Amino acid sequence: MFTRRFSNEDEYEQWLARAGTRVHVLKVKHGPARLFGGNRHAGGSVVIKYATTDRGLAPEHGRTARMLEMALIAAGLFYALTLIAGMRTAHPALVSAPGYFGDR
Repeated sequence: MFTRRFSNEDEYEQWLARAGTRVHVLKVKHGPARLFGGNRHAGGSVVIKYATTDRGLAPEHGRTARMLEMALIAAGLFYALTLIAGMRTAHPALVSAPGYFGDR
């Protein structure tokens, strides 16, 4: 599920026409309208929640999100390696046993 904000209803309708059936709109929320607008939604922003399987319609991940993802993966790998190293030194009887960690 993704969220997207449009500056006005016309921009939203143009995007929806281009997206066609590749997008399933789940919720539409209209922002505050201009004080002196004739139409209730004239000039107000539109926020939608939608689902899609088309990667072209999904929002792009920013640089910060990618770096956070890589940092979490690196931290997980570091944690797993320290566990393995800790198991090798915590149980010296197991380390000397044949077949432990591939030693024969």
